[in-house]
This record gives sequence, C-alpha cells and structure tokens, in this order.
Amino acid sequence: MPEIEELTNYSVAVRGGKIGLFVREIKPNYHKISLRSKCGIDVNKVAKAFDGGGHARAAGCRIAGKKDEVIQKLVDEIARHLQDGN
Repeated sequence: MPEIEELTNYSVAVRGGKIGLFVREIKPNYHKISLRSKCGIDVNKVAKAFDGGGHARAAGCRIAGKKDEVIQKLVDEIARHLQDGN
C-alpha cells in the first residue's frame, strides 16, 4: 500500500497547516503513523516520543491502542512541540 502512504504528503498542503499526519490501523488496535512538517517543528522528535524516528520533516512511528486514544496522544504530543517551538 505504498500509494496510501503518499497521502501524508498531501496533509501538509492544507493552507495554514504546519504538521500533517496519516494514521493507518495495520492490525486491530495497532496503528502506523506518518508525520510531515513544513514549518520549524521537528516531527522526528514527535515520533521519538513513541519510539519512532525519521528526520525533521518526515518521520513515523507505531502506536498501540484504540484509534481515538492514539489520535489524542498524537495531538497532545504535537501541541507540546508547537508550544515549545521545536
């Protein structure tokens, strides 16, 4: 499903957006996350908070849990980095 992964790149094309992400459930209660940034926020640091990695503008991780819980964890971590400015 590599073409699905490309959707992440479109998520940062939204006007006014700073960080884009794509969440895909790869098995029950286990999600693959792709992160992209077009601003000064290092998404590698966000991914590392969940034992993932990558580089400053593109990173990823995998998170276990229900989809709504996973999304909330991601939003909280991204918000923390937006507040810190890194």
